Amino acid sequence: MFFNFGSNYFEDYINFNKKILQNSLDGLNVKGFYIMLNGVLDMMNSAPNLMSSAYNPNGATGAGKQTARSVRFLMNLQEIENALTGLRLASASNDAEDFEDKEPMSDDIVRRMMSGYAYVNDLLRDDVDLFTYGNSHHWLELNHLVLCGTTPERREQFRNHIELTEKRFYDDSKGGIGERIEWLQRHRTSTPEAVAAGIFLLITSSPQLYIEGNRRTATLIASYALVRQGLSPVVVTAKDYKEFFEVADTCKNIDRSRWDQTLTIRRETGRIEQFMRNSADPAYLVQTADADSAGH
Repeated sequence: MFFNFGSNYFEDYINFNKKILQNSLDGLNVKGFYIMLNGVLDMMNSAPNLMSSAYNPNGATGAGKQTARSVRFLMNLQEIENALTGLRLASASNDAEDFEDKEPMSDDIVRRMMSGYAYVNDLLRDDVDLFTYGNSHHWLELNHLVLCGTTPERREQFRNHIELTEKRFYDDSKGGIGERIEWLQRHRTSTPEAVAAGIFLLITSSPQLYIEGNRRTATLIASYALVRQGLSPVVVTAKDYKEFFEVADTCKNIDRSRWDQTLTIRRETGRIEQFMRNSADPAYLVQTADADSAGH
């Protein structure tokens, strides 16, 4: 019997593994070979789902659309935009010293972040599993959205940056997507808050996943992990942005390659998880039946 896997699934898997495979053969890179083997096993485990579900490589988000389960919650984009607008106003006030070493908030940044949240809503609506092989290109698109926006002109303007980001994303054996997917495979049974906090730290700590925009992209990916389980997304507001910056800056200074950072990683992951719980607001969630009122 011939099994027809989705073309995007194999394309993403090959992009991810082509460099690792070469390094494994040439330099006996045991960790790289393990990542590749883990990907093969994951692909085999996913085969029944791929064969039994409708796989449409031209879905609304440009990804495989699987209809195995219905989406229960989406994000209320209007409420999120209101919160980010409030944050922009707070960043412009005279006492906003916490923004001194950050990129100033602007209407353009709010628009780009909202494009990212809308994209996450599309992933949730189409039941796209962001944490499996075949869909990691969405991680790249989220980063492109928060940095470059959606217009073809702006994408062309930042074409060199986009190409460098993609090269780092797939080819970096230490800071690329491989480590993150491997971690997610090991934590499939963890709580949604633990997954969201863990992936936020993995993206923002050193070596970071992207060249720029790690904090914003990590916020979106963590939101995906939470909302798909019916929990509120991560939305930074004028009320809690100081704590958020403290957490994110601490993550940035963590070097995961150092053995003595293990306790720090554990402590900060718990701190991120607590922040997500404390800042959760049910107003940012809507049930699927009310999705139309939340925007697309």
